[in-house]
Amino acid sequence: MIEFKSDKEKETLIRYANSFNDDKALDILGVGYPKNDEEVRILAKLYWRIVESSTEDDIEQWLERIYTSIHIYCSNEGFEDTWDSEIP
Repeated sequence: MIEFKSDKEKETLIRYANSFNDDKALDILGVGYPKNDEEVRILAKLYWRIVESSTEDDIEQWLERIYTSIHIYCSNEGFEDTWDSEIP
């Protein structure tokens, strides 16, 4: 399970996944963690899409926290290379 430090992190991911109509990301977030490399890529692409499209002033702090939470999970579960390979 991805251990978010705050509910706002997951809420932010879900809000943007909904706005992008990203059903695959929503499914992963519903389960609570990615199960394989492909699901890690889906979350990574969601994250970077949020970074590229975010216009909210206060979202930067949440993006940093989200990145840290997902990166720690991926590192602990052996998906670090997959996560890192999606960094633009």
